[in-house]
Amino acid sequence: MKNVVRYLLFPVMLIVLATVGYRVARANQQHPTAQKTNSFEVVHIYHCQMREGVTEVQVEASLQALLKARKAMAGSEGVKIQAWFPVAVTDMGERDFSFVVTTPSFTAWGQGWDAFTDDSPVAKWEVKLDAEGPFDCPSSALWQAETIEEK
Repeated sequence: MKNVVRYLLFPVMLIVLATVGYRVARANQQHPTAQKTNSFEVVHIYHCQMREGVTEVQVEASLQALLKARKAMAGSEGVKIQAWFPVAVTDMGERDFSFVVTTPSFTAWGQGWDAFTDDSPVAKWEVKLDAEGPFDCPSSALWQAETIEEK
């Protein structure tokens, strides 16, 4: 009888130990969202109208000047600018194109925002854009972009 109890007790102890080990391992493992601290980019999308007679090349030259101005300010590491010109659309409304300023984090975006003053390089670019620039951007939106990766 003692041998039967021993043989039954041994598997039960293994199951208990395996369950405890599994729970400890799960407790030590962080939740996937907890690991993703600031894994997203900040995306500012501007919806714009080109002025009469303006070409895409002129728009891109103005955006190149904006990128240079932004790179002269704090929080500019990793900042990218893209121009999005429509290829096939059903309704663009009053917009001819969009441009996107991507910043690697809200920390970097905030540093740029804090550095924005009336005499900052980006403010000077905006004044020039308003006066004689090739386009006008009446609306924009700030987005959080999170990359979804295959697992």
